[in-house]
Amino acid sequence: MNAQLLEAANTSLGKKLDASLGLKLVNTATAADILGAEPATLVIWRCTKRYDLPYVKIGRLVMYDLRDIAEFVKRRKIWRTEPAITQRGHAQTGQAKKSTRKNSPSVSS
Repeated sequence: MNAQLLEAANTSLGKKLDASLGLKLVNTATAADILGAEPATLVIWRCTKRYDLPYVKIGRLVMYDLRDIAEFVKRRKIWRTEPAITQRGHAQTGQAKKSTRKNSPSVSS
């Protein structure tokens, strides 16, 4: 089956499933475009089960629900709650750390 016929079949099936199940399905190329990845990357993720991005598979046809893609992105949102750690293992607060040493003359015995 050539690429245009396969794309038409994907779109047609996607529309039917959208209408009957309330899903908003897109093909691998569209899902990859939304995620800023290559379609081959999504194929690798599916085969290796690297990420938990749900998909619908009917025969060779693979489709993604737009709501699942949105949830996938939300789960990967990073919230920085602690200051960054420097190479020396100290928290970086943006202010210079004041020395706690007092300049006292040394006493000789």
